[in-house]
Amino acid sequence: MSEAPSRLDFRILLRTATSRDALIASAVLERAQFDPHLCTDIAGLVRELSAGAGAVMLAEEVVAGPVMTELKVALASQGPWSDLPVIVLARQGADSRAIAHVMDEFANVTVIERPMRMAALVSAVRTALRSRRRQYELRDLLDGLRDADQRKTEFLATLAHELRNPLAPLSTALSLLARKRPSPAESEKYYELMRRQVDHMVRLVNDLMEVSRITRGKIELQMRPVLLDAVIDDAIELSRPLVERAGHTLSVEMGAEPLVVRGDAVRLTQVFSNLLNNA
Repeated sequence: MSEAPSRLDFRILLRTATSRDALIASAVLERAQFDPHLCTDIAGLVRELSAGAGAVMLAEEVVAGPVMTELKVALASQGPWSDLPVIVLARQGADSRAIAHVMDEFANVTVIERPMRMAALVSAVRTALRSRRRQYELRDLLDGLRDADQRKTEFLATLAHELRNPLAPLSTALSLLARKRPSPAESEKYYELMRRQVDHMVRLVNDLMEVSRITRGKIELQMRPVLLDAVIDDAIELSRPLVERAGHTLSVEMGAEPLVVRGDAVRLTQVFSNLLNNA
């Protein structure tokens, strides 16, 4: 999840034609409560981009030649949500090739002709920062959607794994009923086993149907007093087909006194069953 925008994220990175222009522009921006940062060259400006910027302000004289490529590469390396505003301070007179090139290369460009009115400069910067703030909001939205999708994927993967567990004892019970054809009294224990596993699966499917919980990555717990012996018995029932298939021997030693805990019986059964399966 992305962090909230910081002060650095709203800086105005300045690269002017002369140091005098830089001081004047910086003073104007500071009086308007902006945060200008002077850069001595485009390479320095590009380095500062990684720390954060709300807009870039360039003099027309510095946007010619290979520096444009360097800046274009730096801006293209930002996230897909980013469209950093570029303000160009143009020389007075006819449109130049440099300005036309900037407008061709960058979509979010504002050109202000010099000498400029201070109100026009302040207005352009405010508009640029409003645009940048919306971009940060879009970034946070995209990050939130990405996180939600990741949680949903993890949730579904876990649930798919848990849904497989009850199938093994169900299959075993059905196989025994078909092969042994036990008496009604003996069959009852197999029917009871299948009822428990079906109830277990119903609970898991109900979780799957709760789309809002999937999106938030949360599973609702049904907390109540639970007999731990019963939980372990259910977990063994889930895992026994896997234990027998592997030719292992499972030995269980329970305490003499019944142990009651406050928890979710289905979730606790999943925990102990997963421990047995992993072992």
